[in-house]
Amino acid sequence: MRTEVKLWCWAGVALTAALLALWVAPARAEKPARLAIVIGNGAYESAHLPRLPNPTNDATDIARTLRGLGFETTLHLDLSTRDMVAQLRRFRAALRKKRVEIAAVFFAGHAIQSQGESYLFGVDADPRALSDLRRDAVSVSELMSHLRGVAGLRLVILDACRDSGMVSYLAGGEPRLARSAGLERGLARFPKAAETRDALIAYATAAGKTAEDGRARNSPYTAALLKILPTPGIEIDEAFRRVRSAVLTATRRSQAPDHQSQRGARNYYLAGAATSAPLAEPAAPPPAPRPDAGATFEARLRAAGRAGATECAGCPEMVAIAGGAYLMGAPKTETLKRRREEPQHRVRLKSFAIGRTEITVGQYRRFVAATKRKTGPGCWIVVDGSHRESPTATWDSPGFAQTDAHPVTCISWRDAQAYAAWLSRSTGAQYRLPTEAEWEYAARAGTTTRYPWGHPAPAGCPYANVSDETAHARYSKWIFLDCADGFAHTGPVASLKPNGWGLFDMIGNVNEWVADCAHSSHKGAPTDGGARLGGCDRPKAAIIRGGGWTSFPGNIRSAWRAGLARTSKSSSVGFRVARSLLE
Repeated sequence: MRTEVKLWCWAGVALTAALLALWVAPARAEKPARLAIVIGNGAYESAHLPRLPNPTNDATDIARTLRGLGFETTLHLDLSTRDMVAQLRRFRAALRKKRVEIAAVFFAGHAIQSQGESYLFGVDADPRALSDLRRDAVSVSELMSHLRGVAGLRLVILDACRDSGMVSYLAGGEPRLARSAGLERGLARFPKAAETRDALIAYATAAGKTAEDGRARNSPYTAALLKILPTPGIEIDEAFRRVRSAVLTATRRSQAPDHQSQRGARNYYLAGAATSAPLAEPAAPPPAPRPDAGATFEARLRAAGRAGATECAGCPEMVAIAGGAYLMGAPKTETLKRRREEPQHRVRLKSFAIGRTEITVGQYRRFVAATKRKTGPGCWIVVDGSHRESPTATWDSPGFAQTDAHPVTCISWRDAQAYAAWLSRSTGAQYRLPTEAEWEYAARAGTTTRYPWGHPAPAGCPYANVSDETAHARYSKWIFLDCADGFAHTGPVASLKPNGWGLFDMIGNVNEWVADCAHSSHKGAPTDGGARLGGCDRPKAAIIRGGGWTSFPGNIRSAWRAGLARTSKSSSVGFRVARSLLE
């Protein structure tokens, strides 16, 4: 028997199982109970499942839309496979406690199909063989099983499919092997007819085709869903016909959504029936998880300028950065430059927000306490002036004294991603690591010189905590700047002067993780400010920027960049977060 494997390379696989309020009779209108769980996975770690920019956007916005339609909605971003299973089980338990007339499950992320079954990946998945799928993923059949007993329409939306390169990987780069093994890009229709009773399954594109991710906040398909599904008086089949038309127009007919439906004679509406009789009143949505609506906070953020603003108690202080264009990388004439900083290229970015400071020990401590995250020991620290791996060092004991105001260190790339995902869940906004292009744009703050403060390097001590005379007094063999910033190790954030855009410690204090995977140069880098997520020279490494308290002149330039294993932890590496802004 030939094994068939068909790739679902989703940039947004939206799985919504919804039992929509049934219009029974005007004389007996009852309040529908609508529950929803929304999962968006984008921060994938495997080299064969590249990070996706849109799932968290799509999930966040779909969650907001479902709340507006009366759904009691929980939002989860960047879950591991185990956490996905746990959250789906909790959702099933919640469904069984109520008389549910609307149940919704939304998933955005990577997936794959094998032998007619579809599997949804958590961010920690690293599929190497078909036998790994049950371990690394949640099957669609399993997900559908959590919805059994819901006696109405189940709506499944698959916003897919982006090309992740998984087909080539599983086929060993051999097109003939891919064909003989049944490996294809795109989606296939759900084959289990018995499980589609009273269901509508919608696809972002035709079977076997790929869907566009788009340049906007959402994919073309999700953008159409967000616009059309809340429209009152549209029966569900008609709504998806309109979505198809909108996507065909937006993509110049290159992407043709499809849906399959197996239902009886009943009509279903997401936002009310076309009849003039009163529709059952939807249950009130739960309180928003953040004190400010996104637009309200963003207005306050922009009004604050360089002073910055916080979205909630304990949230990092953010500064709005206006979009623009700049030359990223080092020019050929720059002293101390490295080949990996070339070629210099023009990048145009949209507006975004970035942390005014690096994430502090206190802020990270709140995250650990709230999530019960296990942060095992082990970190590269400085001992007698040399970097050595310590089996006992941790983020709250990095080999030197710190307070809650110091930047957190001994943090892996995955730890940083987990913090950003938790902050997103806590606020309902999209917090993330900055892209490399965003980071350099913010660090330069409009400058084009080797260092943000100009020349020479020692003029930077008022702005940057680096290897200086203070550190040299402790570590005499180090190369150092002929100036003193006052700190031998890390200093409390915002202790020195900010750059021209009000950001502290963009250079120095700690090296900072960014979203991009490691590449040996800027050749082929995105020009729109997005993260570089595919074709990595070092698939298991990410980029760090900015230099830290151990860094010397060559490593504190605006263009300096280096790759570091994503699992690596160092007492000179930390992070700050970025926040996407509504368009």
